[in-house]
Amino acid sequence: MEPRIIQLIFEFYCLELKAGPIPINDFIHTLEDGFGWMKLKFKNYILNEPTLKAIACVIPFMVNVKEVEFQTNGIQDHLSCALILACYMNPTIDSFKMDGNPLRGASVNTMNEMVKHFPTKKQTMFLVGSY
Repeated sequence: MEPRIIQLIFEFYCLELKAGPIPINDFIHTLEDGFGWMKLKFKNYILNEPTLKAIACVIPFMVNVKEVEFQTNGIQDHLSCALILACYMNPTIDSFKMDGNPLRGASVNTMNEMVKHFPTKKQTMFLVGSY
């Protein structure tokens, strides 16, 4: 989907959730795979709850994104559940990585339920350095 449209959808959800909009396309990078796939990556960028919810709402629309990564963003366990669900809703995402975010049982339980209900969806999940 066109970057301008992604930004408009994101801004709509930001308005609905009372989140300060950020330029979400600044966090989408081209993968060096030769196929034009993209990666959504937030590294060392603190994200508040309304903004994370808006990101979770827009991820299913990002049909050219293959990988999603959140690194040291202060994401709480209950919010990571929404991100996991959003990644499962997107048919092109096959890799989800959380690094340096405080995750607990809720995110692991959510991932287990997704695997149980959608066993044919190939998804790699990395919880690297998350505590």
